[in-house]
Amino acid sequence: MDIAIIIIIIILLVIVIAIPLFTRRREKKLIWKNEKPIQRYMDLIDEFGNPNILNKSMAIWNKDVAPYNEIILKDEEIPHCCPEPHYDFLYSSISVKMNPLQKLVILAISKSVWYDELKQELWARCHFMGANVATLVLATRILQLDDDDLDALINSKLNDASVLVSEDVDNQPTLQDLYKTLIMSTMANKDLTEEKAMQNYDSLTDELVTNLANLNQSNGKPGPVECDTDDEEACNNLFATYIDDLEISAN
Repeated sequence: MDIAIIIIIIILLVIVIAIPLFTRRREKKLIWKNEKPIQRYMDLIDEFGNPNILNKSMAIWNKDVAPYNEIILKDEEIPHCCPEPHYDFLYSSISVKMNPLQKLVILAISKSVWYDELKQELWARCHFMGANVATLVLATRILQLDDDDLDALINSKLNDASVLVSEDVDNQPTLQDLYKTLIMSTMANKDLTEEKAMQNYDSLTDELVTNLANLNQSNGKPGPVECDTDDEEACNNLFATYIDDLEISAN
């Protein structure tokens, strides 16, 4: 038998064997219970490459995903009504320091925002990266406010968030107005092209990078906190510690 024919036969056999194996491997990656995170999975691969960890319940990107520490896609669909009804399943984290008053305001952005005080890590959860970067940009803007502007925002009960907007605005935005506006700026619709939404997403990502650099320069690099063995009160009565930190009088 001609050597060329033998080589062709071997190549065909390799292809026949490899295709089912590759298909099974791909199917295994996508066999989750919930359809929406499955649909989002390929978008994340396109942007960040293959996940560093992949199992039956989540995919995790935790290397070369700056400005984020981690991006986690979970096999879940958590109903969330604000700013519009949707399902949460995509998590993103950044490292920042914050004091109790700043945390109070930032946690008021959304029920899908939380802060790990021990790791000094802020998390945002939504259903696409545009919403997460918008949320974290808003949080880092709050962290950069001086005391007077933060007090003004709090005294307005978050109904005047104009201190968080660099340009002049016709209407006085609430914190929730601004939150929704930033998120919607990254979503293509009949009034916003895909190209413009992507430009807005890139712009917010660049702003997040800049904001984090500014915060690190002014506040020092965040990271896991060390134990203060002399501060027994912090361990015995966290509530009292928080009240003292917020400087709220019992009277």
